[in-house]
Amino acid sequence: MQTVAVPTLSLTQRLAAFAHLCKPRVNSLIVFTAMIGMFLATPGFPPVLRFLVASLGIALVAFAAAALNCLVERTIDARMARPAGAPRRAATSRRSRRSRWPPCSAPPAFGCSTPSSTI
Repeated sequence: MQTVAVPTLSLTQRLAAFAHLCKPRVNSLIVFTAMIGMFLATPGFPPVLRFLVASLGIALVAFAAAALNCLVERTIDARMARPAGAPRRAATSRRSRRSRWPPCSAPPAFGCSTPSSTI
């Protein structure tokens, strides 16, 4: 039997890894959409405790689904030729919000900062 040395992680490293697995940016949109649905489902304001507990439950289920998705994708990506050799993006790098792709074809009055003819 072969033994494998597993590196020990500090608490902050574990929390950072957990946050990366949970994909909080994507899941915050899921929780926000569910909260809006709760407001639209009742004629008045929903009961506060039920609203908070339901939002927390939805967030936990969404986080668990994202972590499970990462696990499933890891095994699938290992079998694929392109992702196995593709460079990995650093977890801290973020794409610029003012990206030039896809090219914007709307006029500047509608929020397009770069006309498509200049790209």
